[in-house]
Amino acid sequence: MAEPLELHYAVASTNTGHDGDQADASFALGHPEKLTDYAWRAVHEMTVAAKAIITARYGRSPRQSYWVGCSNGGRQGLKEAQRFPADYNGIAAGAPANNAVPIAAYMVNVQRALTDSALGFTPRHLALLSAAAVAACDANDGVTDKVVEDPRSCAFDPSTVQCSSADTQNCLTASQVAVVRSLYGGVVNPRSGATLIPGPTPGGEPMWVVFRPGILPFGVNYFRDIVMQDASWDPQTFDLDRDVARGLAEDTAGITAMTANLGEFISRGGKLLLWHGWIDAWVPAKNTIEYYERVLAATGRGAGSAVRLFMVPGVNHCGVGDGTLFDALQVIDAWAERGQAPKRIVTQRPAQGDVPARTRPLCPYPQIARYRGTGSTDDEGSFECGMPMHR
Repeated sequence: MAEPLELHYAVASTNTGHDGDQADASFALGHPEKLTDYAWRAVHEMTVAAKAIITARYGRSPRQSYWVGCSNGGRQGLKEAQRFPADYNGIAAGAPANNAVPIAAYMVNVQRALTDSALGFTPRHLALLSAAAVAACDANDGVTDKVVEDPRSCAFDPSTVQCSSADTQNCLTASQVAVVRSLYGGVVNPRSGATLIPGPTPGGEPMWVVFRPGILPFGVNYFRDIVMQDASWDPQTFDLDRDVARGLAEDTAGITAMTANLGEFISRGGKLLLWHGWIDAWVPAKNTIEYYERVLAATGRGAGSAVRLFMVPGVNHCGVGDGTLFDALQVIDAWAERGQAPKRIVTQRPAQGDVPARTRPLCPYPQIARYRGTGSTDDEGSFECGMPMHR
């Protein structure tokens, strides 16, 4: 909250009605009202209260109101646009965890793979995968810089790091390769064959390690406490067909934020800035692409001028990685208040030791930044926006 305060915004936040570890959902056990608070009510009530406090303090209501959040904060922003379209003039939703149950199922799949002693995954294996994926695809965009501009332009095969000797610490076994391929393939219903959520694009695998017990086991805790409502639930009993269906059916609190028709939000002049790191290993980036395309199709006229998506190369969940970043608050402010729709966002990364500072442009999806062929690759002026070659 410090940055917007320094820029003289009035700022509000909420704990959504409970205190606890960020990966712990036990607050919801036996308390459906707290789950509703978490799903949407706390953010809306905070917004109403904040506006009343601002009006009492300054003698007038706020001229503009913005929501800026990432991950669950991105989900909350989408929920506001969907359910309370008058709350905010502009919403910046980064890496939104809006497809809640399939995302939790993906996380359960990752955790089960990484904790399977027979597979024997280590952080070293995940680092090998990430390095191999970047090495295989890095030069496709004309610039070798440890950042893949559009991962869909390259089909990385994890078998390229499969063991050819007994040194299994510096390579992956055939079983590990098969599991990685499955994770890349997304969450697939074993009965119907339907893909419930696409898998991650290669490159961010080291962040899978957080799903281990004792770190941030989001998916397992979601199913344990919210879906099964059983503190003794064993993730080894997880059944993709049965348990995902139960999770979707029992989301009565409304955590999922997949409503695609944003017509009322847009008709009131609302602006929605979506962004997602391409190599996000927590919330697969292609989920946001699919949601964006659904919004354009469902909302119809006006959606294209009020909703923009920016995919951020080399960035993992909510900002981690070798890529460059931007200030979402300033972008949404310029768009909502001054009508400056983002056509090219300049991102930056400060100098780090021997690594020079870098600026790069972000282009509205489906465009990507393409190197002009001359000039410094650390200068955004050396790039232009254009359609990817593979489309």
